[in-house]
Amino acid sequence: MPTVRRYLEAARDVAVDAVTWTPGQPTRENTYRVARTLHGRTAGLSSRVGLRMVTTLRERAPRLTAADLQPSWAQALAELDADGIAIVPPALDADAVARIREFAATAPAVLRSVTGSSGRGTLQDRDEHTAAVHVVESFVLDQPDIQGLIADHDLRRLAAAHFSARPVIHPPSLYWTCAGAQVTDDERRRGARQFHWDYDGLGGLRVHVYLTDVDAGAAPMSYVSGSHRVGSLGSSALRAGDMGVPDDALWSAFPRSAVRTITGPAGTMFVSDSQGLHSGTDAVNRDRLFLVMPIQASGFAGYQLRPRAVRPRHPGFVRDLEMQTPELMFFRDRDAVRG
Repeated sequence: MPTVRRYLEAARDVAVDAVTWTPGQPTRENTYRVARTLHGRTAGLSSRVGLRMVTTLRERAPRLTAADLQPSWAQALAELDADGIAIVPPALDADAVARIREFAATAPAVLRSVTGSSGRGTLQDRDEHTAAVHVVESFVLDQPDIQGLIADHDLRRLAAAHFSARPVIHPPSLYWTCAGAQVTDDERRRGARQFHWDYDGLGGLRVHVYLTDVDAGAAPMSYVSGSHRVGSLGSSALRAGDMGVPDDALWSAFPRSAVRTITGPAGTMFVSDSQGLHSGTDAVNRDRLFLVMPIQASGFAGYQLRPRAVRPRHPGFVRDLEMQTPELMFFRDRDAVRG
């Protein structure tokens, strides 16, 4: 398709969404692409302005502040706002963590090799070349304890206070990072093991849960504190950093002391502003099981376009779906859809 025609189609889609979008509805793929491009080119300013316009003109959701949160969550909000990352009270107890870990050890998955190839199987089917094992999404979404995390109201309230907008939960992913594989530089880029930023919408958080013990040798996640702030991605290399940031560009903009690496026992949960620079690391001495759940600010200009059909099993998740809670706009009861 000629470039001019693509631009015209993108402009048309954005214009239509800007005029017709209502809360509880996704926007078009072109709207997400344009918003993402503008975010990079303006070092985040376009997203900040766009979110304020959406919440003022369209959404008008109740605004939450730190005063509306429990003390431990209010402290996490302050750290999140300041640094872009914060450890939060765990939402999964030891029994739930053990159940998810047992489930992930045998659930159908996609096995990705360091060579770039992939195949189907389970964790037991890995070999010495397997870099990661991603549990198939439909099985992840039907796991009751994970549904409980999706329905967690404390997480939603934290996100609402951080965004000053209604949060929208995206389907979580669950995967093993495998120890022992000789990871190549190409795999590090494909496996998000190079510092980069993500764009989940006009505002984005990601909830992270370690489901195995994670130390320095078990693939901890690292985050550049303060890199989520508007204007912090000052160079062209940083603004294009959704595909990875070269080391020289990173360290010329931020001191190495700004990097915060999160370790902790199984059950450790933390949140990060996805527009800040972050990176996975290699698993050297032990496999890591990791759950990541994106949360978008409002439903405008996000990458998620379709709801997922699930089988509700957790009481809180069942209740929220029955109430058609706007935060769960990307989830549908499978039986209700069929009916």
